[in-house]
Amino acid sequence: MLVRPFGNGWDITALPMDDVDSATARLVLIEGIGIALMGAGLAAAAWWVNRLGIAPMRRMVSASAQVAEGDLDVRLDTGAGSTETDELAHSLNTMIGTLTASLAERERSEARLREFVADASHEPPHAAHDGSRLRRAPPPRRPRGHGRPG
Repeated sequence: MLVRPFGNGWDITALPMDDVDSATARLVLIEGIGIALMGAGLAAAAWWVNRLGIAPMRRMVSASAQVAEGDLDVRLDTGAGSTETDELAHSLNTMIGTLTASLAERERSEARLREFVADASHEPPHAAHDGSRLRRAPPPRRPRGHGRPG
């Protein structure tokens, strides 16, 4: 609306606001759609970050807790990608495999030691001291006429 003095009165000019109201409504709609799209984009980015980084790390934490509790059968899936998370999962699997092999070797060694101790406990006492009977026995007698005048 436009108001101007005109002669002894006022000149009032008014235009309909329908175009302005329509433009404002379109602008509000466009901004709402833009905000919704940005929110969806941020949600997709958060999902992607979670999928690539956070979820695999949680699985690794869970797996390492299981290993700490003695479950050496746990293994992690390693992706085809070359992310740090995949490399860490591969290293953790290798570490668990090495630990499993070391524990198996230790068990075999302990079994051999138990078998040795069991076998040794059934031997006569003099068998444990190699050659001890020979050292305590008197020297053999020499036949006459060898080395000494007799």
